[in-house]
Amino acid sequence: MRSYLILGMCALFLVQYFAELNWLQFVVVGLSLLAFLGSAFKADRFPRWLGIIMMTAGILIESQKERGPRELAMGYS
Repeated sequence: MRSYLILGMCALFLVQYFAELNWLQFVVVGLSLLAFLGSAFKADRFPRWLGIIMMTAGILIESQKERGPRELAMGYS
């Protein structure tokens, strides 16, 4: 299941990159979060918590920049 999520995410990213469909960018971000959560819950205890802490820290740091969801999805710094 996780491998299909990752392959689907990669395929949709390539389609979004070349077709430049803005709405598809949010789908790619959603699939990447689902793939992360699917992998995190199957990991051992220490890597799971390390990944969750790092993902939470990244989300908190990005949310402090007070940008909209479109800029967050695009990864602008």
